Amino acid sequence: MLDPTCGSGTAAAVAEQWGRRWITIDTSRVALALARTRLMSARYPYYHLADSKEGRGREQEVSGKILADAETHGDIRQGFVYERAPHITLKSIANNAEIDVIWETYQQTLEPLRAQLNKALGKGSDPAGLTPGHNGRRSTGDKPATWEHGVRPAGSDPLEEWQIPREAGKDWPEAARKLHAAWWEARIERQRRIDASIAKAADVEYLYDRPYVDNARVRVAGPFTVESLSPHRVVPSEEDELADTLAAQAGKRRRSIRVTPPTDFAEMVLDHLTSAGVTQVEKRDTIRFAARPSGWPGEYICAEAHFLEAGRERRAGILVGPEYGTLSRGDLRKTDQLGNRCTAIRRCGGRPPRRRAKSLGKARQIGHTPQP
Repeated sequence: MLDPTCGSGTAAAVAEQWGRRWITIDTSRVALALARTRLMSARYPYYHLADSKEGRGREQEVSGKILADAETHGDIRQGFVYERAPHITLKSIANNAEIDVIWETYQQTLEPLRAQLNKALGKGSDPAGLTPGHNGRRSTGDKPATWEHGVRPAGSDPLEEWQIPREAGKDWPEAARKLHAAWWEARIERQRRIDASIAKAADVEYLYDRPYVDNARVRVAGPFTVESLSPHRVVPSEEDELADTLAAQAGKRRRSIRVTPPTDFAEMVLDHLTSAGVTQVEKRDTIRFAARPSGWPGEYICAEAHFLEAGRERRAGILVGPEYGTLSRGDLRKTDQLGNRCTAIRRCGGRPPRRRAKSLGKARQIGHTPQP
């Protein structure tokens, strides 16, 4: 992902979140500093890798299928464990034998609760010992009482499963309310188990934009570099170069041959240090050299210069790195050996390794000009 207008670094932050490689560019140091701070302080979700023990466990939990034992290597190229959307059809429900098992298992809990609820409400039993008959009188002697026309009184029929209301009646006793709540809790759990079984047995579509998050881990931004172009490098341009090219293409004239004379990179750096000095965090701390840095008869320290610090003259060694690249540890080790002859070391070129950035023998570091 290439973002030529960095701004606050939103594009880079999103690319880092989704594991994409990114390059962001801006002309403002404030924008780059803001984006760098944002990336370094950001925390991203860590997703379950398909090629990991945790990911395989999560896959078995989601799919309901037992995976064969295999060695894991944490290879991100094998993807993540993704959420999925089931495609439920009547065929998948009819062929799912697990539904019957779940139903029978919960019926052993629901039926006794329903019977106890009917008993607590006085439904389904003969009130006052009455039995179906013709006149509804109570029994006298050995003659049992009967219901008129053999019909059970209204409201005394037992509640079937589909007749149990969702809310308990206001006039129900406390025991009936507790049985009612327990029955509905078991029924809802049964339906949840059945729905989960149907979803597992159905065909699924993977949602590749919604991987499962491992809440036990936190991911931070990967290693990245902040580089800048040379403030002293000016690419020469010819005002009439485009006109010459167009005229030559039209056959009006022969294209002129212009060759820019080669310029030594180290000389450009030394010229820039002479004119701009060494900038620090505070503008008043800018170091100005008394004269143009002169050549040094060595391979690593390219030049030396003198500057004033607290009224005393100091000597600085100039280390110029490669124009396109970074300083290596070997360069810094060689500089350490020569650093005792200088009060300070000024680095120009690619950024050195972090661990060696401030290890320059007895000489102290006074600045760094990064290079791409």
